[in-house]
Amino acid sequence: MSQERPTLPCKERHADLATRLAAKHKERDRWLHLYTQGHISEEVLELHLADVGTQLDNLKLLLSSVESDLATKHEQVELAESTEAWLLTLRERLSEVEEDTEEPFSKGAASSSNSWWPG
Repeated sequence: MSQERPTLPCKERHADLATRLAAKHKERDRWLHLYTQGHISEEVLELHLADVGTQLDNLKLLLSSVESDLATKHEQVELAESTEAWLLTLRERLSEVEEDTEEPFSKGAASSSNSWWPG
């Protein structure tokens, strides 16, 4: 099973949000630079910094949500892979049982002390 396919849209969203977050930090720096150069007043700076701060907080929340989604999808992939491995093992054992010999029963008893198979 490939981990790339189910997580690709989340990874793209994560990259987009990270880019937007970096751009918003640069915007904040530009406002500070304009103020230090005397091009805008302190009141204008405060207004814009408050707005940019809110946008930064929102982007951080969105980024955190996407990271949580990525972690959940990664866990689902791992679970699917382990389930697949278990089912493949079960299929191999099933063919042994269907052979109608005593060998599968003795293997079952040897591999598990809690086996309910007669041994």
